[in-house]
Amino acid sequence: LDIANIFDIDYLKQLHFSIEEVFLEHYISVRILYILIFLLYTFFLGLPLPAILFTSLVFDPFDAVLISTFCTTLGSYFTFFFIKAVYPNFNFKINKEHKKKYSFFFERIKKNELLATIIFRLIGGGLPFLIQNLILYTCRIGKNNYFLGTFLGTLPGNFVLIYFSSTLFGYIKNYIFNIL
Repeated sequence: LDIANIFDIDYLKQLHFSIEEVFLEHYISVRILYILIFLLYTFFLGLPLPAILFTSLVFDPFDAVLISTFCTTLGSYFTFFFIKAVYPNFNFKINKEHKKKYSFFFERIKKNELLATIIFRLIGGGLPFLIQNLILYTCRIGKNNYFLGTFLGTLPGNFVLIYFSSTLFGYIKNYIFNIL
């Protein structure tokens, strides 16, 4: 990496093609390393949006959707088990009045855990994954329903996000490489 030529468009084109060549030569090892880094990032930070956007830059859209959905699901699953192992009796402080008021809500979630998890992941996009994981753990969702619900609930959002971001990044890349 030559920092002095970082603004030279010919150097950037050459760097782009050499990085693509490395990705093609080491197809499996690059993906495994990337998945491990993505998993650690999702587990420790719980904010997968930057990683999803970066994934749409690095990989083709189909691979990016699979990698990002798998990593966000597995990373939040690890967080779920970490909470369960470290804080087995974790529960939000809810006073008796609120507990009585929301008991219907918790009973409905318990009856339809999978559907509730899918819907929660679909509409809970504004909350960081760590907070979503804490809420789902508090609702005592089963581990299989948690995993499948998280996978199915994050898949549509990841697909849309990666489709739009990869399209946008493709236009930007073509514009930059074709203008000079």
